[in-house]
Amino acid sequence: MENKNPLVSIVVITYNSSKYVLETLESEKEQTYQNIELIVSDDCSTDNTVDICRNWIEENKDRFVRTELITVEKNTGFASNCNRGCKVAQGEWIKLIAEDDALLFTCIEDNINFILNHPETKMIHSKALMYKDCFTDNNYIATSPVNSLLSENFSAKEQFTILSFKNTIFAVTVFIKKETFISLGEYDESIGLCEDYPIMLHKLLNVMGKRDSKYQLSGQVELYNAFVTTLIPNNQKDEKLKRGAGSQNKSKVMVMTESSVVENPQPNRPPRKVNHIKMQLVPDLKADTAAKIVKEQVDYQSDIQSDDLTTYKKLNECVHSHQLQVVKPEELPKLLPWVHICIGNVKRLLLDMHHQLKNEYLQYYLDEFCYKFNRRYFGEKMFDRLMLVAASYPTDFKSKIYNRTLCG
Repeated sequence: MENKNPLVSIVVITYNSSKYVLETLESEKEQTYQNIELIVSDDCSTDNTVDICRNWIEENKDRFVRTELITVEKNTGFASNCNRGCKVAQGEWIKLIAEDDALLFTCIEDNINFILNHPETKMIHSKALMYKDCFTDNNYIATSPVNSLLSENFSAKEQFTILSFKNTIFAVTVFIKKETFISLGEYDESIGLCEDYPIMLHKLLNVMGKRDSKYQLSGQVELYNAFVTTLIPNNQKDEKLKRGAGSQNKSKVMVMTESSVVENPQPNRPPRKVNHIKMQLVPDLKADTAAKIVKEQVDYQSDIQSDDLTTYKKLNECVHSHQLQVVKPEELPKLLPWVHICIGNVKRLLLDMHHQLKNEYLQYYLDEFCYKFNRRYFGEKMFDRLMLVAASYPTDFKSKIYNRTLCG
């Protein structure tokens, strides 16, 4: 049963906020909803923001269930500051707000009432009133729109598409369940601004891989290694660039495809028919590493066909049979046609759309490619299925031009 009086954590993010922060804090104090804890997380302000907040909290602490002021000795950025505040939140719901924004007095109560009427809710966003410098009628600028695509009247595909091109959700209006926030992972601290947007999209990338990890490849399986160009890690940029598979800008990927022989293949068509595929980023080319991945990803009754590399010398222990053969580059399209096609397609995708990625993010995009490939016949249903997966699986993903706003 839905708790009718859940604890709400309001997390105020501050940095050199002495001009506006009192107005922000007063808006939390005046909330008509009572069951609130207040957390102020400061990012090493150089003005008197911390003193202002500390004195205000001391004077008004009895208004809240709990209060906490977080300070650090070094400025770490907005995303890191958000993470610190949310980590200590004890509420069932979290409301993040910047130091120069304020809440309408009924904001929390209105959100809770919506949740009680819609118990399946995980996150809410709403309109925001925008002001210049101070919250007076003369300084009112506009009211932010709520995008009509982000509603139950439109499909998940349409909602996902609009978010892919433009984030139309005003961060100040977001009201999120803490367990949902945890499942999304932390804000990416490498991103200075718009910290809320990538976490939403990376959630989707991550759960694609989680869903496909529930299945193993079976039957006849092609296997081959790919070397994908990625950015050189910062700690290796001063090193002399190596050549070949050991290069600092090459990430090693094991590519596996289910394929079966086609009788009388059509001209200029692959001699095999493909079913499902998997791609796994690997740390090295050791035989034990390859064997471990095959045990996890391929059914033991399968038959594997691969190149004759020492990397694959232990695979016969993992499957029904393992056929090794020397595969020259020019013979790859004929002998292992679908790993050849998949490697070419994923490299082209990463180059054309993302240019270069860090190695640490590569698996997410490999998962996306495989998820879409394995569901290539789903058509319009793919995006609806993806939304169900995103709601069902937790994620492992981790990484200022202001108008003042009133959120209601």
